[in-house]
Amino acid sequence: MLFLIKQHFFTPFLLTVYPVVFLYSRNLHRAEPRGLPLALVVTLLMTGLVFGVVRLIFKQQQRAIFMTSIFVLLFYTYGHVVQLGATFETRLPVPLHNTTLMSMLWLMLLLTAVYAAFKWENKLESANHYLTLVAMFLLIMQGIMLLTAQINRAQAGDVTQISYALDDYGIDPTQIDTPLPDIYHIVLDAYTREDILRDYLGYDNSAFINALRDRDFFVADNARSNYIATFLSLASMLNMQYVDFLEGTAPSDQSLAFQLLDDNLVINLLEQLGYQTIQFSSGWGPTEYNDHVDRNINRLTDEPVTIAGFDFNINLSVIHLLLIESTWLKQFTSPFQYSRHITAQYNFAHLPAIADNPEPTYTLMHIIAPHAPYYLSADDAPAPVGVNVDGEIIDQEKAARQPGYIDQIIFANRAVTNAIDAILENSDTPPIIIIHGDHGLRHICVDLRCESQSWFYDFFTPTLSAFYLPDGGGAAFYPSITHVNVYRAIFNHYFDADMPLLEDAGFFPDSYIGSATNHYVFNKVLYNDVAASRTRGDNSDEVYDMLWVCLTPRDQQRLGIDNAAVLTGPRPECRYQHLALE
Repeated sequence: MLFLIKQHFFTPFLLTVYPVVFLYSRNLHRAEPRGLPLALVVTLLMTGLVFGVVRLIFKQQQRAIFMTSIFVLLFYTYGHVVQLGATFETRLPVPLHNTTLMSMLWLMLLLTAVYAAFKWENKLESANHYLTLVAMFLLIMQGIMLLTAQINRAQAGDVTQISYALDDYGIDPTQIDTPLPDIYHIVLDAYTREDILRDYLGYDNSAFINALRDRDFFVADNARSNYIATFLSLASMLNMQYVDFLEGTAPSDQSLAFQLLDDNLVINLLEQLGYQTIQFSSGWGPTEYNDHVDRNINRLTDEPVTIAGFDFNINLSVIHLLLIESTWLKQFTSPFQYSRHITAQYNFAHLPAIADNPEPTYTLMHIIAPHAPYYLSADDAPAPVGVNVDGEIIDQEKAARQPGYIDQIIFANRAVTNAIDAILENSDTPPIIIIHGDHGLRHICVDLRCESQSWFYDFFTPTLSAFYLPDGGGAAFYPSITHVNVYRAIFNHYFDADMPLLEDAGFFPDSYIGSATNHYVFNKVLYNDVAASRTRGDNSDEVYDMLWVCLTPRDQQRLGIDNAAVLTGPRPECRYQHLALE
């Protein structure tokens, strides 16, 4: 063994392990742990096969180690470089996103490595030594990152301390009427309210709203989200409480809220009541995969993988698909191409079949629409805008923001209507259906106003909120209901829970720009107080006390603000730009 180590025999294998561990650690909320062992075994076997063939052909071990190591580096970086080229297409002199060109370039680099292995044979052992050090350094750093992520996830449990006991919420399973209704929770990302669509985008959405009301949905005309970011909005809603207790925790670590979203109170209580829990994969973060539900439905892993025109019916997990996407195999297949477009259609098509399940089900389906990028046109086809290899818009400024958003509204309206009609027709017991946007409209945020909390209030929080609540379940719902109270009202009515409704409030960051690196800074805004103040016609200074904006010097520089008026705000450590409300 010591001889093999000194001979750098393990170098290509160490370099093989790194990309697998890297992809897994960067996608903890997408990649199922069950897929990791198989990914490691297959990639290591492939490296061993390549090494054996090269060793057999060239008859020299150090040469085989060097050439195999270079092959591994090129093979597993190919997809990342293509992706990088697509992202920065307009800024690069060479079109690195062109897979044919990249394959030729990578082949030239590989042939150069072969030439070097013969030209400088006496230096191969030294080169392999440095490759070994690089591989070990990368693995150690990745191990530290993975360990840190796991520690943060463990700390999340210490921070939240949410009880999952039915008794704590006044729920007695023996007193609940049966049969239990299926529950469908459909999240339409960034779907704003009807009045915002009409007044600011000039789109009349009344046909869809009326269609919902014709089907006995309660549509909350003044509904708002409690947060302006998806992961916080859903974490709060699914745990039926505000998550301001996260303030002061690791500021840039979303995993705390992600864990709240995954292992949420709603799922835990419903599973104790006998529900089978189901989640459709969204293609985004924590709603991509959830190991706390009974069943994940993911079209990427449920459908055949196509490579070079051939379909392979193999049970791949997300980590396997991510590996394919990152390697030279991307030349022949791209499982994530137009992923969100296909996933949205797949999920809507398969949602009605849940009603055929004989036991009560709870289903969460998060659709990344009408949120940008605008990957769907109004007729369900891929949107005719510049996209990169993953179906994401390369430069959002190239796309017509408003038409793209409206097209996805039209798609979502049609898909939702068809799905709920099929669900209602297939259900023996009238189901509960929740349809809402996780936050409001952000795509028209183009200048300094985006940073004001009045802008958060006026545009980032108004959402579509519609509910099908049979047997009088809508009695506790009201036009201005916010997300945090939705499940409280449902559990109170259908499961005899004792959960008082919370005061409707928003928790806004100091600035939208700053929120990208400081997720857990919350400034509480009482919605009823703001509405009452505006109704009274109070002066802007009084409303400013409720809706203010904090701009750090860095934010001011990024926004191009010169000599901004500085006021003292609720947080003395920040500088404030006073934006009077109109």
